[in-house]
Amino acid sequence: MLERVTMITTYKLIAVVISIAFCFAGIIAFTNPIALPVIHQATDTSSVKTVDVTIPVNSDFLGILLNVNHIKIHADEPAIPSSVTLYSGILRENDTLFIYNGSAITPKPSVISEKDVPERAQEALHQYGGLPSDAELEYVGTNYLEKIKGSTGEVVERKPTSTSVSYGRNIDGMPVVGYRDRIQMDFGVNGEILQIRKNWRTLEPIGNTTSLISPSEAIDKIRNRDIVDPPYDLRGIQIDNITLGYYEGSKTDPVINLEPVWIFYGKIPSNDPINLIVYARKNSDLASNTSSN
Repeated sequence: MLERVTMITTYKLIAVVISIAFCFAGIIAFTNPIALPVIHQATDTSSVKTVDVTIPVNSDFLGILLNVNHIKIHADEPAIPSSVTLYSGILRENDTLFIYNGSAITPKPSVISEKDVPERAQEALHQYGGLPSDAELEYVGTNYLEKIKGSTGEVVERKPTSTSVSYGRNIDGMPVVGYRDRIQMDFGVNGEILQIRKNWRTLEPIGNTTSLISPSEAIDKIRNRDIVDPPYDLRGIQIDNITLGYYEGSKTDPVINLEPVWIFYGKIPSNDPINLIVYARKNSDLASNTSSN
């Protein structure tokens, strides 16, 4: 018998076969591809516009076979705000927390329910300053230890190990991506605290910027592969939501500046989520970005 720990999430393990002969790789490629964005009025009576763009990516035989030789963007075009506040993120002593009271992967007779764990998490954080006001619940799930048949993969026994909850940050109504602040907690029998992992910077405003590129200009950056932390494979990405947010560039640096970014939310061919991130300030340079526009 084999044992494994699984988490009940919306993510799935996808078996990908990449055994196509490499001699076909690069047969067809797009050099400096040009994809003209098409922006038109939505069919409803509002003034919201729809972005409908197909961007070719360098392709190989496998991409042709699977018909995933492009990035497809079909989403409402968000408005450009007149001003965005810029923030410095300071990592102070009380902004980080790590508590270990027990294993979150060993089997237990029972664990707190997913329904009750958010309230329990707030209670547990009370003695450590409480749940930050800009925290948003991102995930709740039960973890299990499964015993499987090695020959068939059939699950023959499953026992709970912990219930997990995690929070992400929202700044002025906008999401944060990159090495973003998070609070992750694991609970066991009767809501016993097993682990708490917190990284939550203190934010200080450092000015405003009015110099933002448009979503269409951000799409041009995607076309030119000017993407922050780009994924390994761009083929077959389907974008259905565009929003303005902040990029957090480090988890450990004592002081950082959070950079406004356009976030393109979507999915890959396996239906797993993905986002493409583009700097939203004109002439932004994150390596030395310390001033506001």
